[in-house]
Order: sequence, then C-alpha cells, then structure tokens
Amino acid sequence: MSQQTIDFGGYSITGDFSPEEPDVFYLPNGDPGYPGSPAEFSITDITVKDNSAMELVETIDSIILYKQKYCNGSPINIWEELADKCLEKMGDDFEYPEPEEKE
Repeated sequence: MSQQTIDFGGYSITGDFSPEEPDVFYLPNGDPGYPGSPAEFSITDITVKDNSAMELVETIDSIILYKQKYCNGSPINIWEELADKCLEKMGDDFEYPEPEEKE
C-alpha cells in the first residue's frame, strides 16, 4: 500500500493505493493457488486549489447524472465513485513507487 495524490486540475485527491494482484492458479509445489484482488484506492484527503470547489462539484455532478441516467437510479456512494475516478486516472501505466526501507 502506498500513499498517492491524483491531480484533477482544480482539486487533488490523496489516498492509500493498493495495486491489483493477479490470480495465482497453482503454487510452485503444485498446490492450488488463490484468487487475486482488484486495485483499490481509499480516499484520505481532498484538497481544493485556488479556493474554488467548482471543478470538484462539477465532477460529482457528472457522476450523479451518469448514474441516474444509465444505472436505473442505483444508490450512489460518492466516495467509491471518486476512488474509481482516481484509479481510472492512474491507468495501467502507473509506475509503483519503490517501498521505503524501515530503519
């Protein structure tokens, strides 16, 4: 897990990021493996730049409008939606930072 900050222009979102772990079908000794897990982003802070929250509000508004139009009014968890936006922005070519050595 690493702390990451994703910049969206007028605001940034900081959170704990855990990369995707692929499925392991078999262990080296032939025993059954284990399922992988998807990438996760847990928001710890949102910083609005230039004293304006307009861009953040517009992002939230677009998420809500999209969900209402295409998801038949399903309940919306804005924290999960913003975390998904962060993962989407990070993309597949995200370079994972080297783990810090503990003294």
